[in-house]
Amino acid sequence: MKITVGAQYGDPASDRIVHPIKKELTTHLERGMSRDYFRTILEIGIVLRVSGAIWKFEPAGASRLRHNKRSNIITADLVIPESEWRERSVAHIKKYLATITLDCFEAIEEKTKKSKELVYSEDFRADSTQVISDFLQ
Repeated sequence: MKITVGAQYGDPASDRIVHPIKKELTTHLERGMSRDYFRTILEIGIVLRVSGAIWKFEPAGASRLRHNKRSNIITADLVIPESEWRERSVAHIKKYLATITLDCFEAIEEKTKKSKELVYSEDFRADSTQVISDFLQ
């Protein structure tokens, strides 16, 4: 399975501050979530949307979880409001991003269990928890 993380930044400052943290999270996800957990899903696509002075994204947190059965991809948006990154420490931003990423994985687990798509639930939960723990180190 493959995990991709894209981003849309609300202004240049949000890009400058959050992008290095997003790159670090992406590295951890790619290394730690590479097993096949699902029957047919081949990719989890996460889009990080960071509000800024030019663009505002809503709602905050994990949202817009979609399963595209034709392409075997599950996608989700992770929205970071401006109040969670502007004038905040890297540690605070990482903790917020870790929290909403775990929320996203819980929503993916719930959705794919209902559709009987998730085959290795314990592995998915353990790997996602470990990845986030490593990210926060």
